[in-house]
Amino acid sequence: MIKKGQSVKVKAGKKDYTTEQYDISGWQGRVIDIEQDAQGVYIEVQWDSITLASMPFEFIEESVLEDLEYEHYILLEDDLIVCEPRDTESEVHSAQAKINNEYFEMDEDI
Repeated sequence: MIKKGQSVKVKAGKKDYTTEQYDISGWQGRVIDIEQDAQGVYIEVQWDSITLASMPFEFIEESVLEDLEYEHYILLEDDLIVCEPRDTESEVHSAQAKINNEYFEMDEDI
């Protein structure tokens, strides 16, 4: 069973649930919340800095336009495997800040 604080990786063959356009296989992050209902166990993952740096800009842009948070994602427990962390939480926050600065700079140019 996956626990809060663990690092997890998305299993192969998984696409984002919202648009099904983006292959999120191999994306990694830390578990920040776990919810369960009759449908299953839902895991909220905060993406790590390496995933944030490599995710498609279009995914970030669509998330922001749809009022979703690109830096977090909710998946079913069955979609994830436990793995070793690849970075620190400080590196995650730095990556988020860099993306936010780039996005808002772009937004001001429009």
